[in-house]
Order: sequence, then structure tokens, then C-alpha cells
Amino acid sequence: MRPGRSIVATLIACAFALGVPINAAFAGYGPPSPPPPGGPPGFGKIIEAKTVPPSGGKVTASVPPCVVSVDVTPKTFPKSIELVLRAFDNQGVNWKKLDSRFLCGVGVTVYEQSGVLTHEPFRKRLVVHFHASSIGRYCQAFAVADFGHSTVLHVSISGHTATVQVATDADLAVSQRAGL
Repeated sequence: MRPGRSIVATLIACAFALGVPINAAFAGYGPPSPPPPGGPPGFGKIIEAKTVPPSGGKVTASVPPCVVSVDVTPKTFPKSIELVLRAFDNQGVNWKKLDSRFLCGVGVTVYEQSGVLTHEPFRKRLVVHFHASSIGRYCQAFAVADFGHSTVLHVSISGHTATVQVATDADLAVSQRAGL
């Protein structure tokens, strides 16, 4: 028996003796786990995920009818992170009450390399671009929270692109004012 196997066997025996689940006994062993498939509440399935180094980067994904890209400027994060774009979860937003028509949305989440969500504000803002032919000067952007609560964001419209900036994980939506 090689020394490595005897160590593993000893760990397993100790885990059983102490009543510790095997997955807890080996929690720190091996490569970091990937982000949870379900994500945090309010975020849908993963559309795109990319490791972004401290030098920055960009993640782009098709979120019909939009194409969404997220720019991470250098030194936004001190270590490499996993930037994950998820399907927008409508969260029960009453768009009619907001006098808007939903165009598209995306969930933006950031994980440390260990697979843990980063809950603190980022050092710099992420720049999120929504591009679609339906986007124009009468569009609005929202950060959508649990239970349909939404916050209007400052949005910059240029041609058919809406740009917003966020300093934390966010479920983002672009809508057009109703009747336009």
C-alpha cells in the first residue's frame, strides 16, 4: 500500500468514527468546486461563465433578443474570479405597474475561485452592455430583487445599446416605457 492510500484510508476511518460525512472530511481537498448550478435566489441557469484575472476581461453572451457583455476593468478584483451570466429570473415583476414592457435581462454573479459568492461591493463597477434592435432612447434599466422589488438604474443609451454599471451581484433588466 502506498503512503497516499493509507492517509486516505485513515481519514475515512476517522470520519466514520467521528460521524462526519465523507464530503465534509475532504472539503478542502482537490480543485475548487464550480459555482452552484442553481445560483443564489433570483438567478436562473448559467448562460456563460468565464474566469477573469485581476488584469480584467470581458464576458459576452446571447440573451435573446439581446446580446449582453460585461466588462471587468483591471484591479476590480485582487484575485481571479469566476464571472457568471445567468438567465434572468423575472421574480414576479409587474412590468405593467412599472408602465414598462420587458425587453431582456441577465443575472450577473461573481464567485471567488473557491466557489464562494462575493457579497461585498466590488472595488470598481462592472460595466454591463445590452445590445438589441429594440433598445432605444425610451428604455430604462432595473436591478430586480426578491419578490419583484425593482430599482431604476442610471442607464446610458447609445444607438441600440443600453449600458449600466453595478458594484455588486445583480439581476438586471432593460425595458421600454409602455406605449412607445
